[in-house]
Amino acid sequence: MYSISKSCLLLLVASLAFAKSPFKKSAKKSASPIVNGQIVTSPAVFPYQVLITGPDGGGTIVSKRWVLTAAHVAILNSNMQLYAGVIDRNNLAAGQNRTLKQYRNHPNYSNGAGQGGTAGSPANDVSLIEVTTPFVYGTNVTDVKLASDNNQSLWNVGQTPTVTGFGRTAAGSSLSNELRQVNVQVTSINNGNI
Repeated sequence: MYSISKSCLLLLVASLAFAKSPFKKSAKKSASPIVNGQIVTSPAVFPYQVLITGPDGGGTIVSKRWVLTAAHVAILNSNMQLYAGVIDRNNLAAGQNRTLKQYRNHPNYSNGAGQGGTAGSPANDVSLIEVTTPFVYGTNVTDVKLASDNNQSLWNVGQTPTVTGFGRTAAGSSLSNELRQVNVQVTSINNGNI
């Protein structure tokens, strides 16, 4: 079993969004979904990024055996595969492949149909996935470094964190084969929008 406090989980989620980017390009201010972004050219830039297949999704390495992801990804398929050190879906052999041992959703997770969530907007949409074999840390694979308690200003409205993933490159398009990054502006810390 594991134990994680609410404040620790909040700190973890916030720190993921505020990873430093080597690029200085700022994003457009928009309330539309995050699409497009720049292609990441080396897995060493975001060595904590995980590609999840089975359901398509992403995650963040938080320790050698645990990955943080969205609960709506974790519940979709017990046969999921997790790939660390990968920046291209067409070259999965370049990274480390792991399988799901177990997952633990936030105890108040709602998929949008029940308490706390609205359709298309799950509440407490966070999960921890344990992998069967630990990740081997190196240049291209390691855990995310958390922001310290002294960095509360990172969460302020107006900050521009970097978001990474294998998502859509345009509204309605297929998922990206390449890992992408984009800087977005925090618009509210109360509703989870960035």
